Amino acid sequence: MRVLWFTRYGPEGASSRYRVLQLLGPLARDGVESESSILATWRGAHHRQAIGAVRRRGELGSINGRCDVAVVQKEPINPPRLWPFVAERVRRAQTPLIWDIDDAVWIGRPGAERMATEMARIATTVVAGNELLADWADAAGARHVEVIPTCYSPQQPPHRDHDVAPSDPDDPVRIVWIGSPTTAELLEQKSALLEALMASGGTTLTTVGGPPPAALRGHPRVRTVAWSPEAEHRELIAADYGIALQPRTPYADHKCGFKIIQYMAHGVVPIASDNPVHRRILGGLGALIADDSHGIPTTVSRPPTR
Repeated sequence: MRVLWFTRYGPEGASSRYRVLQLLGPLARDGVESESSILATWRGAHHRQAIGAVRRRGELGSINGRCDVAVVQKEPINPPRLWPFVAERVRRAQTPLIWDIDDAVWIGRPGAERMATEMARIATTVVAGNELLADWADAAGARHVEVIPTCYSPQQPPHRDHDVAPSDPDDPVRIVWIGSPTTAELLEQKSALLEALMASGGTTLTTVGGPPPAALRGHPRVRTVAWSPEAEHRELIAADYGIALQPRTPYADHKCGFKIIQYMAHGVVPIASDNPVHRRILGGLGALIADDSHGIPTTVSRPPTR
């Protein structure tokens, strides 16, 4: 079998990395040939994104005969205003088409709802990252919908004896946050509560991929690490708690809670925003932040030995 994968980003984008790219190796071992095409780089210049959009338009219009199955991850084209130039070619394709969504890409973007609705109807199957996305696809007229949560396979085994030394009761409780400069704004909104945690004297905070709140920059027990797969793994195996923040917006409420899945895969206790998806994943584990002003305790104790 040969599969064409049309991803939104390359490996630097978490959704493409975990919903597509981490699958290619195991699929190859099972005899599935894969070819992937990136729509745009994570933070590419506008001209690079435009080049990617032109290339994507041609690729989506010529999938017949090139593969047995085509998989489109996230939005098929960006910006959505280019969709009318692509839609008719996609409709005419005879190759089975799978559309994979882990975000509500149709919310808050001009032209995106039309594009998403037509993709849901054109696709042979819509693969949704959670039940809320699946319900939307059903309502949009999708022929067949499957729910497949975002899966996480650590590149290195977490918590081997040689990775982490036994905890000393006097060691500080280690809190980690993994994100990007964009999502670091959510940490800024929790600045007062994070300051209270640091004031307790028994905790450290590490932010991976983005800065801490301005008030905590330069704090002796707060540090920032540039994101890389190796840095992410190193900080996760050392952490006790992991912060996963989301605003309560229609777009954010449809997200798939991948960050807390990633934390739990490493034995890290999530401190997560309270929303329906997080509640479903946690099932009573971890701690939920009730709203934008409450929820993170001002002191935390070490979790039970892992």
